Order: sequence, then C-alpha cells, then structure tokens
Amino acid sequence: MQLGVALQETGDIDGAIASLERATTLDPARPDAANSLGLALMQRGEAQRAVVTLRRTVEQHPEFGSARLNLGTALLQTGAIDEAIAEYRELTRREPENAEAFYDLGLALKQHDEFDAAEAALRSALRLDPKMPEAPYTLGVVLWQTGRADEAIAMFRDALSRRAEYADAHYMLGTIFKQRGDLESALVEFRETTRLNPSSAEAFRSLGQTLAASHDAAGASAALAEADRLTRIKADSQAAVFAINAGVERLRRNDIAAAIARFREAIRLAPDNPQAHYQLSLALRRRGALADANAELETARRLGCRC
Repeated sequence: MQLGVALQETGDIDGAIASLERATTLDPARPDAANSLGLALMQRGEAQRAVVTLRRTVEQHPEFGSARLNLGTALLQTGAIDEAIAEYRELTRREPENAEAFYDLGLALKQHDEFDAAEAALRSALRLDPKMPEAPYTLGVVLWQTGRADEAIAMFRDALSRRAEYADAHYMLGTIFKQRGDLESALVEFRETTRLNPSSAEAFRSLGQTLAASHDAAGASAALAEADRLTRIKADSQAAVFAINAGVERLRRNDIAAAIARFREAIRLAPDNPQAHYQLSLALRRRGALADANAELETARRLGCRC
C-alpha cells in the first residue's frame, strides 16, 4: 500500500491505482488501502468506479469514517447529490464531532438548494472547528444567496481572520460592495483578489467593470484585457486536461501513436502542464524513443512533477 500512496503523491495515478488494486487483492480486510484506491480513482476521473470501491469499503467497515466521507465526495462527482447527503448525514450521526463531515454535508445541501439545512450544518462545522476558514466562507455564500448581505459580510471577514490571504473571501466582499454601489470598497477587495489570485479571470473582469463604473477607462481596459487573456488560458488548460485523459486511454489500449498525438496536443494547449510532459515521456519510452522520453521527463520535473 505504501508504494501506491507514494506513487499517488508523485502524480503517477495509473501506477498508484495498479499498486493499490494489488494491495486490496492481497489483503481485502484493509480499509485504508481501499480508501486510497477510491481517492486515486477520483483523481483519474473515474468517480463511478470510486463509488463502487468506497461503498464496498463502507459496507464492510461502517466505522471507517474517512471512506464514508470520500464516498460522499465520489457520489457528488457522479451527480448523486441525494445519496451523498445521506452518507454525510450518516457520518455526522456516527461522528457528531467531525467538523469536516458537517462541512461537506453543508456544501452538498447548498448544491441541492436546501439553504436552511446547509446553514445549520455549516454552523455546526463552524462551532466544531474554529480554525476552518472554509466553513464561514461557505456559510457567507449561503447567507448572501438568501438575501442576508450584512451577515454574509461578517462571515467573509471571519473567514479572513482564519486565513488572511483567502482570495475567494475578498472576491465575495467585493461583489457585495459593488452591488451596494460602494465602488471604493469594492475596488480594494477586487484588487486584493487579483493580487492573491492573479490567474482569476472573474476577479479581473469584476475589477474592470468596477473601474469602468468609477470612470477609470484606462484601468478598466487593462483589467478587462487581462480577464480575456486569462479566460483563453483557462479554456486551453481545460482542453489540455481532456487531451491528457484521452491520451492515457489510448496508451492503455496500446495505441501509442494516438496517445503521443494527444499528449503533444495537450502540451501545445498548456505548455506548462507537467502531467502532459510526464505522460508523453511514458508514451515515448514505450515507443523506444528514450532520449526524447528523458527530455520530456526532465521538463515534467522542472515544472513540478514529483515523478
């Protein structure tokens, strides 16, 4: 199991899954191995397989809270929100001091538009873990969505007291101030958001719109241009992920030429994506192009891949 977890941490998800599958076959009684396998399957985008693995683990080890928590996450990824909520409710019943379980329950209920129940769950998470910044932030979003802006502001400021550089909390404060016509305060929050998260197209767009409303045409033009540039980058990054996944599937079918083409397309779309270079190195190695494979592996490592 240790090998599978180590491979997972380095980004070799395929290797991690293979190792963890062997571990669960050799020792089916180990819930931690099955739980890690479920997480790895989710990382590879196989949420349905993760549900099967984690549900079996929960049925065999109902006391193993981590597997139930992750089962809820996998169910959410498949769109089975009702089932996810049921798992989170059961976990909070079994572990009434588990702040993360209440937080995930609140998040799922929010997605289901059950705002009163979401608020109650998030307030429980807030009470149980005074250091968790996500609980007041998400509660703030719920309060804002239900027309309680003043209470929402207090929650976003609470989140910032727990994590000073919480870009999303600054963004939500800016959004509320902009809606209220307090453009000066909104600009402060949007500028801080772009400082903390310079890849956020939404923050630059809101900043540009607020600058335009403040009659700063030059500043607005620059911010909106940056928003457009970041939007294109985001679209290319998403397309690159699809290309990588397609390449991995081709490689699994031993269609090496098609896999290489997909990985090269991913690199064209997102040159700094380490997984694209790493997967290309694996495909080139299988083709026998060792020098090119080593070059791609080196690039992947330079970009942060622990592989």
